Amino acid sequence: MIQIHAGICPHCLKRIPHVNVQDVDMKYDVMVQWRGYSYQCPSCKSVLGVQMDPRTVNDELKDDILEELKKMLK
Repeated sequence: MIQIHAGICPHCLKRIPHVNVQDVDMKYDVMVQWRGYSYQCPSCKSVLGVQMDPRTVNDELKDDILEELKKMLK
């Protein structure tokens, strides 16, 4: 059974008053890459989670829509 201890690092079991956030490159394939964030325990530096930057998704969607509109207007 998995227990989730809110506010306690699952690796070092110390209290987490804040997290360290670092920019990361997330690669899915050779050609697919996004910007993201890594959340780390301030005590042991273990990665607690990773999240894609939502602005990356918006920019990618915007670029795809603009590209399709350009094709339609030709």
